[in-house]
Amino acid sequence: MPPHFVTGTLISVTAEGMTLWAAGYDPETFSVSFQNGTQFCRRGCSDLWSTLVLGDRIQAGTFLTYAGERVANWVNANPMSGWGWVTSNPGSHVLVRPMPPMKGDAHSLAIEPYTKVFIGKTQRTGDGSGLQVGNAVYFTGTRPDPNATGYDVWAFTVYRTYSGRNW
Repeated sequence: MPPHFVTGTLISVTAEGMTLWAAGYDPETFSVSFQNGTQFCRRGCSDLWSTLVLGDRIQAGTFLTYAGERVANWVNANPMSGWGWVTSNPGSHVLVRPMPPMKGDAHSLAIEPYTKVFIGKTQRTGDGSGLQVGNAVYFTGTRPDPNATGYDVWAFTVYRTYSGRNW
């Protein structure tokens, strides 16, 4: 693993740190310590270490101490990103489907109070009302579980990349 980034499946967690499993790496299991100020993003990015769930897919920004200990600056649980068409926007959730010929599942993006929505030069926080059916969007966020076909996404950012109705 590189010194500044790790990824793996969460197999144990305490207030002091976590152990991840990463198949194919040597070693396959490794520990990452937490520091005062480590940022945890599971639903939002103000979460506590205790919101992490065994089996979560973890990505973390890390550094190595002089003693060789790996320490996390930030931890993302079940991260995902995607690109697609807005097909519905009832307010608090924006439904996004993959663009043809791309395949995959639709995602319901939960627009949370912390979600940043970028439309042109305008940034809105917690407000997706400017997104319209037919807009192309790119999004980042996390999912409730590590299931690769999960439907719901807690959106961190949503960028409108194209405002037209169809390509």
